[in-house]
Amino acid sequence: METSREQLTEAHRALLRAEASPFIDYPRLGRWYPFAWAAWAAWLVTTIDLDPSSPLAQLALSLSPVVIAFLFLGWYARRHGALPRDGRAAPAPLRRLARVLWALAVVLVLVVVGADAVLGPVVSIPLAAVGAGAAIAWYEASYARIAARLRRELA
Repeated sequence: METSREQLTEAHRALLRAEASPFIDYPRLGRWYPFAWAAWAAWLVTTIDLDPSSPLAQLALSLSPVVIAFLFLGWYARRHGALPRDGRAAPAPLRRLARVLWALAVVLVLVVVGADAVLGPVVSIPLAAVGAGAAIAWYEASYARIAARLRRELA
């Protein structure tokens, strides 16, 4: 039995689709997601500026954003079925998008820390919330657009 070029092309497309599947077939998060990031970022900056009297309270307060982040990741992994482990396996357009998001995150952290040092929490907390919420809203919309395009291309 001979394999045709068309069969090989179709098999290759199926392989590419299977490799991309963890990155492009995912349960969408709701409209609440950027707002949750905004609240989380505001809480993170708030914990920096609060000064409880007890060192134990300070430790608990400082770790609370980290605990919240891990709880979210655990919930999302259960909802998704599993999280993709190797970002290098992600399709190239999604890897580029992730690099842009990390760059935005670094810039946002620097701006918020600077604002906190110079202008205080009255400016830095809302700045963190708006910046994080806007960055995640942009990222989610961009990711959905790229994932939809990749699903069409690999169908």
